Amino acid sequence: MTATMNNVMSELETLSTSEKGMIAKYLIASLDEKHDEDSTQAWATLAKTDIKIYNQVKPKLFHGKV
Repeated sequence: MTATMNNVMSELETLSTSEKGMIAKYLIASLDEKHDEDSTQAWATLAKTDIKIYNQVKPKLFHGKV
C-alpha cells in the first residue's frame, strides 16, 4: 500500500461504526460514477445466453429429465 493509503486506513480505524458506514456508502457510490460500455454489453450478452440455456433446460427440470 502507498503511504497515503496506510494513513487513510489508520484514520478509518478511529471512526465510529456509523462514520465507517457513511464512508462505505460514499466509496460504493463513487464506483458507480464510471460507466464502462464494454462491460455493459458483455453482461447483456451473458444474460441473453443464460436465458437461452435456461429456456432449453427448463422443460427437463420440471419433468425430472435432467
